[in-house]
Amino acid sequence: MLPLKRKLIPSLTLFQWVPSLESKAHDTTVRTREGSLGIIHTMTKNIDIKDQTRDLIDAGFQGVPFTWQRGNLKERLDRMLINLQWRLMFQEAFVLHLPPLKSDHRPLLVTSRASRSIILQRRPFRFLAGWINHEDFDGLIQREWRNDSASWNNNLHHMKEALKVWNRDVYGNIFVRKKYLLRHLCRIEKEMARRWSHQLEFDQRLVWKEYEECLANEELLWFQKSRTKWLNQGDRNTRYFHGVTAIRRRHNKVETIQNAEGVWVTDQHEMEMVATDFYKCLFTNNDLFTPFFLAGAFPNIDEHKLNFLDQPVTNREIYEAVFSIGALKAPGPDGFQSIFYHSQWGKIGSTFCHKIKEIFEEPSKVEELNETLLTLIPKVEEVQNMKQFRPISLCNVSYKVVTKIIAQRLRSVLEELVGPCQCSFIPNRNSSDNIILSQEVFHSMRNKRGNKGWMAIKIDLEKAYDRLNWEFVKETLEDIGVPRRMVNLIWSCISTSKMRVLWNGEALEEFSPSRGIRQGDPLSPYLFVLCIERLFQSINLAVDQNKLSPIKLSRGGPKISHLAYADDLLLFGEATVSQAQNIKVILDTFCISSGQKVSPEKTKIFFSKNVGWHVRQEVSERCGFGWTDNLGKYLGVPILHNKASRATFQFIMDKVGQRLSNWKAKNLSFAGRVTLAKSVIQALPVYTMQSTLLPKSICDEIDKKCRSFIWGDTEESRKIHLISWDKICSPKKEGGLGMRHAYNVNSAFMMRAGWNLCSKPNSLWVSVIRSKYRCGSDLLPIISKERKGSNLWNGVCKNWEKFTGNCIWRVGDGSRTKFWLDNWVPKVGPLINVVNRDVPASNSNNSVSMFVDQNGDWQKDLFEDFIPFSVQQKIYGLIPPRVCMGSDTLAWGCTSDGRFSTKSAYMSTHVSSIHPNQHLFNLVWKWRGPERIKLFLWKATHACLLTNMERLRRKMTASKVCSRCNLQDESLLHVFRDCNFSKSIWQNLNVQNRRSFFHENDWHQWLLTNLSGMVGSKDEATWSLKFAIILDKIWYSRNSFIFSHKEINIFTIIAQAASIMQFLSPNVDDSSSRQICNSSSIRWERPPENFIALNCDGAVTGLTGLAGCGGVLRNCHGGFLVAFSARAGSVSVVHAELWGIINGLELAKNKGLKRIRVESDSMIAINLIRNGCNKEHPAFHLVQTALRLTEGMESVLWQHTWREANQVADALAKFSLSLSNNCIIFDHVPGFLVMPLMADSVGIGFPRGF
Repeated sequence: MLPLKRKLIPSLTLFQWVPSLESKAHDTTVRTREGSLGIIHTMTKNIDIKDQTRDLIDAGFQGVPFTWQRGNLKERLDRMLINLQWRLMFQEAFVLHLPPLKSDHRPLLVTSRASRSIILQRRPFRFLAGWINHEDFDGLIQREWRNDSASWNNNLHHMKEALKVWNRDVYGNIFVRKKYLLRHLCRIEKEMARRWSHQLEFDQRLVWKEYEECLANEELLWFQKSRTKWLNQGDRNTRYFHGVTAIRRRHNKVETIQNAEGVWVTDQHEMEMVATDFYKCLFTNNDLFTPFFLAGAFPNIDEHKLNFLDQPVTNREIYEAVFSIGALKAPGPDGFQSIFYHSQWGKIGSTFCHKIKEIFEEPSKVEELNETLLTLIPKVEEVQNMKQFRPISLCNVSYKVVTKIIAQRLRSVLEELVGPCQCSFIPNRNSSDNIILSQEVFHSMRNKRGNKGWMAIKIDLEKAYDRLNWEFVKETLEDIGVPRRMVNLIWSCISTSKMRVLWNGEALEEFSPSRGIRQGDPLSPYLFVLCIERLFQSINLAVDQNKLSPIKLSRGGPKISHLAYADDLLLFGEATVSQAQNIKVILDTFCISSGQKVSPEKTKIFFSKNVGWHVRQEVSERCGFGWTDNLGKYLGVPILHNKASRATFQFIMDKVGQRLSNWKAKNLSFAGRVTLAKSVIQALPVYTMQSTLLPKSICDEIDKKCRSFIWGDTEESRKIHLISWDKICSPKKEGGLGMRHAYNVNSAFMMRAGWNLCSKPNSLWVSVIRSKYRCGSDLLPIISKERKGSNLWNGVCKNWEKFTGNCIWRVGDGSRTKFWLDNWVPKVGPLINVVNRDVPASNSNNSVSMFVDQNGDWQKDLFEDFIPFSVQQKIYGLIPPRVCMGSDTLAWGCTSDGRFSTKSAYMSTHVSSIHPNQHLFNLVWKWRGPERIKLFLWKATHACLLTNMERLRRKMTASKVCSRCNLQDESLLHVFRDCNFSKSIWQNLNVQNRRSFFHENDWHQWLLTNLSGMVGSKDEATWSLKFAIILDKIWYSRNSFIFSHKEINIFTIIAQAASIMQFLSPNVDDSSSRQICNSSSIRWERPPENFIALNCDGAVTGLTGLAGCGGVLRNCHGGFLVAFSARAGSVSVVHAELWGIINGLELAKNKGLKRIRVESDSMIAINLIRNGCNKEHPAFHLVQTALRLTEGMESVLWQHTWREANQVADALAKFSLSLSNNCIIFDHVPGFLVMPLMADSVGIGFPRGF
């Protein structure tokens, strides 16, 4: 039977829209036991059948979640599988599980129509993003918008009604218009086949342009409705967006639900009452508020920081809040998404800002904006009751701007208010911090020995946000010391809301809540974090009073009593009845005041292995929580109770497989598949990789699934992989797509953990690990692999050598860095590896500080005989160590600023190579057209398009002759340039008249010449765009001719290309049309009265890398004072510029000058000094030295100038490259400066680029 099924299922997927009913086909869960009822759910793990049905979509179901029952055994054996065509044809169809009659199987009822039509009056208005693209839209806003901030809702309501009328009368139905335009195009093409004329060709181009605009608006419509975040519109993935929309709508639509008594309800009106009553009850507070017993436990915050919370709101804050909201995020009850605000800010911005400022002055006015739609997100695959929904609040954009501003202000003090065990929504903390800590705690508990046992309690708070008491929120804010007006504003935000449940697309009866904060409100996470912190304050108090014993993972290590990320709580303590009783009291006390409720069914206790069965039972009974041997996941990552295996992380593979399903591959362009594969790599496994070392087999499987998806592999056939996976994972400049090997990504995250061990010694998880594994207190910890180390520790140890090999020391006082053994000289590595002769053993451990003389200069005689000249020059480019420079710092050597980045860590695992067509690839990625055509160009640049010559090489055909002309071999040049069909297209574009060399060059040179715009041509500005579009159309027509036997005439191709060009042209930023040079001349400007001008410059030789600098001091009349030229060792241009500034300031200081204007033609150098830089930056000590030299001066102006106005300093810098000694001071004007000084003094200007 199984072999027949293997043949049947794939054949069913070939039908246009035939559904199939499948029994015992799928299994996605392992056998589990529920409580003491003995109910076992099993599924036959038939992966083979599961993979074969990846082309199909599970239609889902309504009703009980089982289709088969025998005794206490229940399973979902029967399901309906459909393809995308069927779902699009029957969008309202659903499957209902009926009661069993005379069989142990439940009948499945398939209903293809909705039970009732939507009541349009209750369907919320929705702004359509496509309206913005219409030529009359701006005029409509100009005519209809009322600048009346007194009644913002009236403004929007008036606009809404005007848009409805305009949509009906002007914008119209795009689907009807699309059909009309297609019919019109067919008529024109038939007429052109009979007789050609210029008028017909003009009409065809005009209609094609309208059709392209219609297609773009259709795609944008479905893109907006699909809620797809990872893929941009523009590549004609309309069918995919439509499919996602239909599946999402069907999945979210409810046809039956259990009421409060557990009775199944199918009547729409009754279901609406069930939903409304449930949320009315959930958001209603029936208890009197009991003040929390603990007050004043928050740290004292600086008064200036608290006063900042109540500062008048600025236009800048409002602007940033508006534009931080995603353009197509789901709108609130008023229906206006933030794209409306973004596109019309110039017209509505001033009115909107005035309204927001009004609210901050009079908090009660927020009520006008404070309406909410509750959209219900299923928490399980198939919903049975209301508890299985997660209510997400859709607030108006105008309201979200208010709370975003408040949240941003609260965020500025959050890190000081919240203890280190909370990591949610707090600056400089990450969820991976607590994941790592939890893994380390459970790893230690797994290995605990001795008499003292330990327990971990995973707390589940029922509807934590929805139950939070408003009075408790207010009390918390007052306890912190938040200013009264801000407290009142926050109170108004949470207490004046009006809610409607969004049920099957309709807004139900309005009600007013009396408790709870809304998920979806930007302010809610911050309020919850502050409120839950009060629970942890009471836990800390109990620890201080010895009522709770927190766990320690090592002797002298930090104590851990709790971990939290929002409402995901873990409590740790000694496994005793008294401790359990104390924890119960703390939780109950907090819940009474805050309105929270601990779920006894979902809260579980885990015990260390040395806790006896009787103690477990007693503790469990005293707490009222069940105990378990496996707590499952914490923050989405499995808690590792045993050694990590492939089975531990199988859930990642299941998620990846679900996201990369074959129906998506069939309905996405190649560019869309690449983008989706990237998003899967970067979103799904990466979260787990941040804290866990995945088995290599899992990483390899992820790579395999991604490359199969990209090329469109199915279970029946493996498609041709035109380019190797290693090449695809190369950087774009090397001819790759920037995809990433999953294993190397995991290694990069392990290196990031290593970096944090060095750079964040005060972080809780770093302190725990350093103590647990005896890493020492040095900046660079002692890392050694342990036989029973945790998963993370093993990952760090495995990648430690790679990590340290990319670290570099920034020398401060030089006491910590070993001169010979450490990596401290840029791009050299440890000096011991480049010595000319052996270093005496007695000197090998000497620090850098021991190689400086009494004057603070390098003591050259101690090392010059041992290292090459080029390395010596790199040392001379560094400032010698000094006490005032602070301690030595560890930096990351793979980034320009010395800060660690996971991207650079990943790139450090990649062996770079220079591709012979690197310049051509750069042109491809800079090309400004659709991503689909860009990736077509990428394939063309790799010369891997399946022409007949390439097919013959791959043994896919017996003939390499062109199928169109049957005259020549079908090479790439033949298809796109030399075939008679292609020649006719290029002739009609008149390329021969303007480009006599068009038919010259080989394939890659031909692409390079045309994609670079062909300098000198009349249409240089747009030629590269037009050229690529024509190539794409030629390839499409060639494939249509061969595989569909359909001929597309050249005039249609030209018309299509022209329409795409016209559609894209307004959005294409044509850099070639910009004026590069400023027509006005640039001249040196004299400094202000009583100021001295210091002009500095740096220079670097290309051959040797040696650098120098120079500068000149002039008075406010332009008179010469003094100049210098100095060598700067072997450094970068920016460093040479900074050395010039340092030498110039030192000279000015020696001359006793107090008011200086410093000018350099390096914007980077000037900005580094103006804005400062992090201590890991390679220029940090140069910048600090320059700033120290200005101490004691009255005034220093830092100014960037153009090179044309800095020619005196430029000449001095170039002169320094020829010096035999280190520095020369010019007290008189040298001969080579006479002309440039004279030009500056009389105000002669030079054109930009001179």
